Amino acid sequence: MLAGALTVAAVIVMNSWRHRHVAVDDSLIYDRYFHNFFDGHGLVYNPGQRFNGLTSPFYAYVMLAFGVFFDTPVHEAWVFSTLFMLGAAVLAIWWGNLRGQALGISIGLCAGFSLPYFYDTYGMETGLFLFLIVACLCLYETRHYQGLAIAGALLVLTRGEGAILLLVLVADHLIRRRPLPSWRILIAPAAILALHYTFNRLYYGQFEPATADAKIWQGRSGLWDGELFLDARGYMQSWFFEDKSWLWQGFAALAVVGVLARIRRALPIVAFAAGYSAFFYFLHIPDYFWYYAPLMFLYFCYAGMGLTDVASLFGRGLANAKAARLTQIGAAVLVGAMLTGFALQNRPPLGTGPDRYESAAKWMAHNLPANSTLATDEIGTVGYYTRLTIVDILGLVNPDNARYIGERRFDVWLNEYHPDYFLVHAAAVGAPMWTMEHGVQQLMDEHKLWVAKGFPNLPGLVLYCRQGAPSCSPV
Repeated sequence: MLAGALTVAAVIVMNSWRHRHVAVDDSLIYDRYFHNFFDGHGLVYNPGQRFNGLTSPFYAYVMLAFGVFFDTPVHEAWVFSTLFMLGAAVLAIWWGNLRGQALGISIGLCAGFSLPYFYDTYGMETGLFLFLIVACLCLYETRHYQGLAIAGALLVLTRGEGAILLLVLVADHLIRRRPLPSWRILIAPAAILALHYTFNRLYYGQFEPATADAKIWQGRSGLWDGELFLDARGYMQSWFFEDKSWLWQGFAALAVVGVLARIRRALPIVAFAAGYSAFFYFLHIPDYFWYYAPLMFLYFCYAGMGLTDVASLFGRGLANAKAARLTQIGAAVLVGAMLTGFALQNRPPLGTGPDRYESAAKWMAHNLPANSTLATDEIGTVGYYTRLTIVDILGLVNPDNARYIGERRFDVWLNEYHPDYFLVHAAAVGAPMWTMEHGVQQLMDEHKLWVAKGFPNLPGLVLYCRQGAPSCSPV
């Protein structure tokens, strides 16, 4: 177990360093909240506007608690993403050791963390979410129900869909264990949840963050029907498996073997994976790649178990158990060497190359008046680097806009917001914009907008300004 944990830890540390500059656009939404908090504006995205766009409250609390020790939220997010990924991997191996599967899980996680997927989620709450999922599994396995109740509350505060795992574990307990533990174990988690929701209600005026509704409204809009959860095979294969279909299919086959070989004990995991997938799929929530993290983590764990099962079949004809074990370890070394090769020659990590949004944001930060209002629908990088007041067309940080998108009323938000500038997606000036930018398209067609002077030529981005806005002159 120790050797496996150290090997996986080494793989994670090496690849985390390679991905130290990764900053997913949505992660910078968090970072703008944190910047504003430490600058004295409060826990808000736009100063003076108390609107809760923090998808993961517990992640936000962790970042705020330690933010004074870091120069920027981006650096802090990288450190904590690395630590939580390490924690999730070590706990998973320990969980496997409780079940006699430490070697298999070590192999699987070495494979998974040799590929770029998990590192491209850095900056999000993904590492913390995985850590708490595995912590709940370990606490359930060892029957530490008080700890499980507390970890479960923190899991729900990290991402609400973590409640699916808790429901599965309760059902499994009722079926296999009985009786239920004392109700007193719920006192501590109830207090944690009460404190959080009381703060939300007093500070933001609502109990839940608006992002949950925003994602549901996005699903209802139908704009992402071609990009639903579980429809992501194409881009996942391209981005994270180097366009090698045999690679992910091979791991999938091994994962099936790993599940079937221990189907009875794997049923709660299968039920969680199915319920988690159904939650996103039937609500038509767009398939942002970090949503797949729990499935990918379990996928590699069971693929590793499946590999040891296959290796054991070949080792059965050997003279003794030690020889069979060496066969398993040999298979592990072979897979590790192969995946290390892929890791060293794969595509550059996300966030390390030229970023058109960052270039646009830095230009606007230097050329637009500081009191300007900007409307756009990719608000992470743009908001982090500009500090302008942002109107989010998709409604992650502005009230009502998400509902308008869901109802396909793409111009109604302009009755409530009157931004000075509009950063939109179009192939060129005057070209059609994204569907959700239809309201801006109408303003442009009515000749109420000008092209912003001096804006650099960035692929697929055009900056317009409203006639009469500060520093807006026709081009």
